[in-house]
Amino acid sequence: MSAPVTRQPPAGPENIREVPGAWPVLGHIVPMLRRPLEFLPAGARYGDVVKVRFGRLPVYVLTHPDAVREVLVPGDLDYKRGRIFEKLEPGLGRGLATVSGAEHRRLRRLLQPVFTRERLVGYASVMRDAAEGTAASWQDGQTLEADVAMNELALTALTRSLFRFTAGADTSRAIQNGMGCLCHGLLMRTVLPSVWTRVPTPGNVRFDRAMATMHRAVGDLIGTYRDAG
Repeated sequence: MSAPVTRQPPAGPENIREVPGAWPVLGHIVPMLRRPLEFLPAGARYGDVVKVRFGRLPVYVLTHPDAVREVLVPGDLDYKRGRIFEKLEPGLGRGLATVSGAEHRRLRRLLQPVFTRERLVGYASVMRDAAEGTAASWQDGQTLEADVAMNELALTALTRSLFRFTAGADTSRAIQNGMGCLCHGLLMRTVLPSVWTRVPTPGNVRFDRAMATMHRAVGDLIGTYRDAG
């Protein structure tokens, strides 16, 4: 019987391989945008931690579950989110996805009660009911836009889990219409200079409008939940 192999993390950035295919100046932005579902998993061939470049900014990607666990599960080391996540704060706010250190630990403790085993079982039931209801609404031979249908299902499951009701048609439409613009805008903000986000380009104007619409839609959901007691 062979002895178990102990994985050793890279000693430093100089030992981490860069994923091939970077463009001059732009780095890996174009390959990632063109084939996101292929690009990130392919990096695992080059190590448990690999480097990609967004412009001149180096980004280290964890490709092994043990490395992901080491970062996400509290331990002896405290990992700072870094510049990319700091740039996401205007869109995502100061939450678990963007903060580090003591503030991150405080938010984790605050949210722990909604992730108990019993609550997770309840969420699974809600999601199953939402999926069955969605499937039952489809007709034989009906043509569907898969991304739209799955977004609707995800939103239904999310609002029922959080608020115990289904979002109204207007609120649901507002969230879905704005989500694509928000995701694209947030991605651009991680790779472009911060000053660029203050320039009133068509893309920035669309992003600001989508963000305002999203805030109103979420505010409506919270207001309805509070009114229901």
